[in-house]
Amino acid sequence: MSSPLTIGMATRGEPDHVWFVLSGLAANHPKVEYLVVDNTQERDPRVEAITRAVGGRYLHRPDLTGTSKPRDAVFRFARTPWAMCLDSHVILETGAVQAALDFIARYPDSRDIISGPLVYDDGRGLSTHWRPNPGGGLWGTWDTDNSILLGNTAKEIPMMGLGLWLMRCAAWPGFNPLFSGFGGEEGYIHELVRQRGGKARCLPALRWRHKFRDVSGWHNNPPPPYPLRTEDHVWNLLVGHRELGIDAVPQIREHFGKGLSADTWGRLVERSEAAQPFGGPRPEPKRQRILAVWYSDNTPPPALLQRSALSVAQAQEQTLRHDVTVSACGWAEIPGAPFDRFTTHRGESRRSHATIVAQIRQAVAAAIADGSAFDAVAFCEHDVLYPPGYFDRLGDALAANPNAPVVSHLDYIGLNGTGWQRVRERHEPLHQLCLRWGTFLGNLARAEAEAKSGKPVVLEPDHGADRSAWARLEPADPSGLSGTPSVHVNHTAGRFTAHGDVCYEPRGASLWHPHWGEARHWWPGPMVTVSNVDVTQFKAQKPAGCSACEANAHPTPAAWAEASAAKPSDFHEHVGTLRELAAKCSSAAELSLWMKPADAALVAGLPADGTFVSVCPRPKPQWARLRGWLGARFEGRTADPAAADLPPVDLLFIDTEHTADALMPLLERHRERVGKYIVVHCTETFGESGDRPDAPGVLHALRTFCHRHPGWVVTRRDRNNHGLMVLSRCAEDVKQKPALWRQAMNYTAAMARHVAGGRRTVPLEVLESRQAECALCEERALDACAACGCPLEAKLPLATESCGLVKKGQAPKWGPWPDAPTG
Repeated sequence: MSSPLTIGMATRGEPDHVWFVLSGLAANHPKVEYLVVDNTQERDPRVEAITRAVGGRYLHRPDLTGTSKPRDAVFRFARTPWAMCLDSHVILETGAVQAALDFIARYPDSRDIISGPLVYDDGRGLSTHWRPNPGGGLWGTWDTDNSILLGNTAKEIPMMGLGLWLMRCAAWPGFNPLFSGFGGEEGYIHELVRQRGGKARCLPALRWRHKFRDVSGWHNNPPPPYPLRTEDHVWNLLVGHRELGIDAVPQIREHFGKGLSADTWGRLVERSEAAQPFGGPRPEPKRQRILAVWYSDNTPPPALLQRSALSVAQAQEQTLRHDVTVSACGWAEIPGAPFDRFTTHRGESRRSHATIVAQIRQAVAAAIADGSAFDAVAFCEHDVLYPPGYFDRLGDALAANPNAPVVSHLDYIGLNGTGWQRVRERHEPLHQLCLRWGTFLGNLARAEAEAKSGKPVVLEPDHGADRSAWARLEPADPSGLSGTPSVHVNHTAGRFTAHGDVCYEPRGASLWHPHWGEARHWWPGPMVTVSNVDVTQFKAQKPAGCSACEANAHPTPAAWAEASAAKPSDFHEHVGTLRELAAKCSSAAELSLWMKPADAALVAGLPADGTFVSVCPRPKPQWARLRGWLGARFEGRTADPAAADLPPVDLLFIDTEHTADALMPLLERHRERVGKYIVVHCTETFGESGDRPDAPGVLHALRTFCHRHPGWVVTRRDRNNHGLMVLSRCAEDVKQKPALWRQAMNYTAAMARHVAGGRRTVPLEVLESRQAECALCEERALDACAACGCPLEAKLPLATESCGLVKKGQAPKWGPWPDAPTG
């Protein structure tokens, strides 16, 4: 018999805690369902692994920000009648889960919210409830009523902390959708349950322990994994009290709002009054009835068909605010496809848009055969992966734009054998559209008429006509390399349009996506990392050829360099840059694995007495020619570039394995031996992801290096021809800061904003993100920003500050950390 209970948790950046909590539950308590809702921006493989290890479900939902939304999702997504929500750093005492199961069996139709005693670290003290604030308001302080602990029955309490609570999912009222960030849920949810006919109770045997602090003291606490902002707490209290019809504005101001400026406090009160009617309904979007039509001709690889189908089903299951029905039509059955309705195409199996139109008609007919009615139709294609939250975004847009005939979901990226692909032309294909029912019927009739007449069939509505009335969902990140975009998988099995070739960059920008994870898990075939880059690796069985011929074909290094710059290769556009740098040096070295014309640029640029060292695992064929030109000033060294020692040089060119793990040791090993420039190739193609699957790219190493050693500044970053970055330690390459008086004014203004904003600093992950942006910024002047003059160490932690590039009229690389919660 299946368990009636799901134990779920919301988590953010606490993999170790989740491991201990789930392992303890699985090892020491009766078997129940487990659910983890992770709203960390980047998918956490460790949390996912332990969740699956205990047989649980892991849901990555970075769109469910704050604490109330992911905890609410535990009750919405549980597949059992009851759910227990606990923090990801709470452990249950022996017998607690059994006590919950016993309560469920005894009171299966309860409408109550059930808490348990919080046991202190010493194992002796505990709290049974929160004692309400005597001045009014839904908050309180930890308190103990020993009479509650007598017997096994759940006794009524005023309120309790939300480290753990139990409730029947159908009776769960949910948190106000306007809640933001952390705080203000306790007390509010208990009163809401009472107003809806339930009670707040404490079950004595449901005992739990909560990790509030480091055992050595509060001063050793790590920063919380989520933002703690007074504005969020105050906002939630204002909104929650208004929803419940409780006037507590003075009390909220007295207890929580004193630390806010008068302007901030007034703005929060004004916004809460505008957003939430007093004692009135929550401002929720009108629920939309969406029919999702999935169509396939069964030509993509079977693994892709199954993954696309599963992604649609999971997006349907994880829809919170709207009602979604999926109806599919394929040329043949899809093994394991979990659809509400699936029909096999009854018409001619001819690959064309006309056939797709017929399949859509058949899928819709199957969906409405039982009398079901729908507000809109969303189209889902067999080679597209759809994220959780997809249908909520469509439904919210339909509700917010009642006159829009079409919602176009523009948040998508591509995938091919080289990784996750950026979009270069953002089209509006059918598989990203949602049409209102009337619009759908009109468009279907038009497409069927085109098919019947023999004309070319266009699937999308308003083709070549005015689309200004459409509602559009813009990408959360234009690059697509963050957020939760849809994914068009650009396979080569049976495609009959060039949409993927036109729409997406041909080369993947990354092998890892923060939401989708590793590209190889979704690509239906082997990954390719360097096969379409025009390079030739050394292979012992092949004789030396082109490079030696190229060098021998020219009378001088300069002629060789000019020819190399003119002949297309994976480096020819950088020959001039490297030659100009070498001209400023008296010595240069390269650490190389590749046959590319970097050596031509270096020897052509060096002065007549310049020296050059080339290190490669095997002799390069052009070395003989270089010895003839440079004589004793050239050394060709057969060695592993990762272990080779170099003499002091002015310029070092690095083009070895394109991963952070390979580059970082080279930078650290040789930084003291290089007098002027370090030049690194492939900073774009293999910037974020390396030339091996699962390996971080070279930018990760360059960011760390420049952060550790701020004396090295980025003096040039070219994004063409796979990318080239130049680091310099020359004084003349350090950008000039503004005049001292301007620096003083800018820094004083920054500190004034900091004080006015409540002296807030950003959490660690935000600070590290800012440091990473500044490390490789060409406006970094050692340890300061050349644009504004502010010391980076002092400015980056301030929540109120923006990137200094705004001082130069450029787009900032980072902005203020959010100042006020948004509805």
